[in-house]
Amino acid sequence: KREGHCEGGIWNGPTKWWYDSEVLAGEGTYKIGEWDGDYKEWHESGKQKVQVTFKEGKEEGKEIWWYATGQIRSITTHKAGKKEGKAEGFFESGVKSWEAGWSGDFPEGEYWEWYPDGAKKSVMRYVKRARHGLEEHWYPRQRKSQEEEKSREVTWFKNKKHGIERHWYPSGIDMKAITYEKGVMHGQASSFFESGKPQRTSMFQNGR
Repeated sequence: KREGHCEGGIWNGPTKWWYDSEVLAGEGTYKIGEWDGDYKEWHESGKQKVQVTFKEGKEEGKEIWWYATGQIRSITTHKAGKKEGKAEGFFESGVKSWEAGWSGDFPEGEYWEWYPDGAKKSVMRYVKRARHGLEEHWYPRQRKSQEEEKSREVTWFKNKKHGIERHWYPSGIDMKAITYEKGVMHGQASSFFESGKPQRTSMFQNGR
């Protein structure tokens, strides 16, 4: 069920819509076919699902999403419809799942992810709309008291891998190491058994 004013396929003014159960699902205001002003949705349980403000059809300010339990799922800030500034997400438990910076709808700075237990999962770094800097990943922990073990890392330079990409076994022993130059394999590439003994070594020049 939906309530509002629509003429010639163009919506104008306040509108509301409901679930089949007659529970209010959402409400907002149209201005010549575009959302304008506060926009809200609710879960069928009655708890809030999303809240955001529109200005001439584009998101403006904070956009907040909630799980059906009432726990915040994500918070993102918009400017003229584009992601801008800090954004963060959460697991249903309330533990932070990710955090990122945005500039004009592009990631900027560090983009972090965490496992449900709060341990580090990954971090990617961006500068001026490009991956730039050290990218790092970690294995999930088997127990909370366990130290975080890195699974791999690689350095980016303007969206291209540059330097040595390293991978490790969960034990911390080297798994492989690949050398890149401006996005292509160039130099030594080595792999290792989990015992630490060398498995294979190759030399590359311009990706070959």
